[in-house]
Amino acid sequence: MSANYAFFIPEDAAFDYYYLDPASLAHRENNQANGRIQPDLLHFYYDKTATYQPYLKCDRYYYNLETGQVEGDARQVNITEVKTQLVDVLNYHTLVLPEGELIGANHFYKTKHGGEVYVDGNFVDGRVMGGLQLESPEHFPAPQIKQIYNEKNGNAYRISRVVQPPTKSVYAVLNENSQFSEFLEACSGFGATQILAWAGISDEVNPATGSSPQDAYTIFTRNYKMGTTSIEEACLDYNVKMFNTYNYTLFAPDNAAMKSAYANGLPKWADIQELFEKYAELDDNHTVTPQEEADKAMAYFKIKALRDFVRYHFMTNSVYADNTIDAGRYSTLSADEMGIAKEVVLSGGGGQLNVSDLTGRTVTVHAGGSQLANKMTRDYWFNSNKLRASSIVTSSFCAVHQISQPLSGETSGRFDEAWATKAAFSRAMKAYQQRKAKNEL
Repeated sequence: MSANYAFFIPEDAAFDYYYLDPASLAHRENNQANGRIQPDLLHFYYDKTATYQPYLKCDRYYYNLETGQVEGDARQVNITEVKTQLVDVLNYHTLVLPEGELIGANHFYKTKHGGEVYVDGNFVDGRVMGGLQLESPEHFPAPQIKQIYNEKNGNAYRISRVVQPPTKSVYAVLNENSQFSEFLEACSGFGATQILAWAGISDEVNPATGSSPQDAYTIFTRNYKMGTTSIEEACLDYNVKMFNTYNYTLFAPDNAAMKSAYANGLPKWADIQELFEKYAELDDNHTVTPQEEADKAMAYFKIKALRDFVRYHFMTNSVYADNTIDAGRYSTLSADEMGIAKEVVLSGGGGQLNVSDLTGRTVTVHAGGSQLANKMTRDYWFNSNKLRASSIVTSSFCAVHQISQPLSGETSGRFDEAWATKAAFSRAMKAYQQRKAKNEL
């Protein structure tokens, strides 16, 4: 095998410090929606005295998020009930590395399932941490490397605790940090289904796919769709709808970046709301005037500009500001009129990550600086409503970096090209009417 591995092996005593069950992160006391959040800790252990297989056992304990204390008595569960969590533990402790590479040159390393761990030293007493251990070291201390085993296809590392994955979604990070309030508002406005429908973006669901044209504009969702069926609130809060069991990067524009974007023509939802409200009181069967048709088109162009702006800041592949990075071209979640993904160019090293947009302008992320950088997040999808979820169906990982200048998916750097001049608006209006007639919006 040409692949090279780093395998972190928690010693038996490591499981005595428990593993925070991701599927229980939104559970509440007495299963009441208004109760305090009360997730579970899992204690895996090997019982050599068991009469019947499996010898691997698991107990659940309640966990107090505020105090960091274990509460209540052990509740034994069948090991099959926590299979997805056990697989998650195994995946999180396995790194797939390029041939001949060992950990140590960088801090951030991708796990087998696309997550990320932070490594501080590749020697005995070095540390390896997941997202939760970086967020809450007082309650979840970093696992230490106790012993190293050199093998032909990589190294194995005995560690003192279990690596704990991130517990916050992309939405939670944006929502908890006020410097992203403007960007979060831009992301959240696509829930205005009436306005989108008025602008020509239909909310009618296609029975064959279970989705509507408006779904292509949604940024955050809380319902997990599986074909034509869905599970309501099957995530911690809101998940990024465009994610698809992979790893991503969000270059999150802070309020200063949003101010710059507005100055370059990016609309606000208030602008679109104002257009809509001019006609909100009219009967559904009223005759649409040329002015209303023009306003509908203007609303559509502004909605599309916001969608393109938001999606251009999401990039496939998680990349962190580190000692070295994989430089090159990366696809964003925004596409041109041909459906081809727009790109950004990454470079950097020495704790810096440079991202260049289609204008050629470069924005730099600094590890360890005053701005939020290298934030590990994870969007979970569970097997049922978050209040009673018992397993992980799938998840996506995302690195979040704060930027104070916006990225542009247009070579001009403008976000209002469709309506900046009368000639541009006339051309865009003609294309809009043609696409609307074909139900292609």
